[in-house]
Amino acid sequence: MPDGFRKLTAETLGNGEAISQLNEELDRAVENILDINKDPSVTRKVTLVVKITPVKGKERQEYMIEYQADSKLPSDAAGVQPLFLNRETGYVPNMEQMSFEESFDEETGEVTRINASNGGAEGTK
Repeated sequence: MPDGFRKLTAETLGNGEAISQLNEELDRAVENILDINKDPSVTRKVTLVVKITPVKGKERQEYMIEYQADSKLPSDAAGVQPLFLNRETGYVPNMEQMSFEESFDEETGEVTRINASNGGAEGTK
């Protein structure tokens, strides 16, 4: 190899910046996998795209290299919670102060949600 030149590798691309970007995206993917709000069964994709474009008039001597690390990660899982409204006021009760238990009647197959904070049945699901 001529003096003053080095081999082009992923490690030398952008003086290590390409590998740094790739490592950051890999970290994001691992954090996403560990996040309980994300679907664990979805495939995560991490890529490093390198584009090498010739500079006009510099035949086989000068090129521009563009690099970008990216990832495709699943978004948050949809949140679901019950909504109870007071018919008279339209207000929503403070759910943090309410606790619920469910009761299953094997004979009828009916599931009843019981508001444990006031001891009464809220109705069926």
